Amino acid sequence: MKPSPVLALDDLALAADARSLSLDLFPGDGYAVMGPARSGKAVLMDVLLGRDKAHRGKVRCDSRICQPREREYARRHTPQGLAKSLAKRSSGARLTEVLSALGLWDVRQTPVTSLEESQQAACDLLSVFLTEPAVALIDGQVDFLDPWARESLLELIDDGRKNGAAYVVATNLPAVAQRLGGIVVYSGMSPVYAGPVSQLLRATVATELVVQTDDPTTTRSMVEPFALSIRQEGNVLNIEADKGQELAARLLTMGYGSVGAVIVKEPTLAEALRQLV
Repeated sequence: MKPSPVLALDDLALAADARSLSLDLFPGDGYAVMGPARSGKAVLMDVLLGRDKAHRGKVRCDSRICQPREREYARRHTPQGLAKSLAKRSSGARLTEVLSALGLWDVRQTPVTSLEESQQAACDLLSVFLTEPAVALIDGQVDFLDPWARESLLELIDDGRKNGAAYVVATNLPAVAQRLGGIVVYSGMSPVYAGPVSQLLRATVATELVVQTDDPTTTRSMVEPFALSIRQEGNVLNIEADKGQELAARLLTMGYGSVGAVIVKEPTLAEALRQLV
């Protein structure tokens, strides 16, 4: 039996002339929200966080939602003090794990107001990982972390998803979206894509194959039905195809003896986003 969604967006439109978005998030799902400045990304997060209302449609959620801290910090606040106030149901080991993962262990007794911006962003995120939410909504704080803390945070998200939590993360970083696996892209206040990152890559950017062959004519005839374009330079074929990995496997199997090497250049999410928006 399929589980019920923990968060559902029903025909959600951000402006009068904008297209709507319908999307169900299930336990363990991870979605990045991306888009250029003033694309609607920030408005969507405001709606999900209850800071704004959609033009039409609704957000349904009967589960526990958690978000980063938004209040300003006082001089008395330290990472350790904040963690202890949040971790009433968490073990000391979990508190240590989260503080360490977010790069806060060595500064755990330092006033938050004295910390660097990336460390303050990490403090904002303590509430997400020291509670047990069904849904976590993170509005940009991941982008402010240093690369080491960001990687550790993504590992915390991986663990949370395995335990059934769902995450929606507004970000400008393609690597974060790829790690989450799902993506919602906005442009002009309308959604232009919502679904798996892998499907977006297949739909927007062709895979490039570089094939070294002793028999270019025969190899070309094998790939022509599956290729979008073929460019020949001596005994090397440069091929663009939708299903590059499958075509590479076909070449290595059917072209055994004449195909010396196949290099697959996979498209990147950054390339796909530039083509999409």
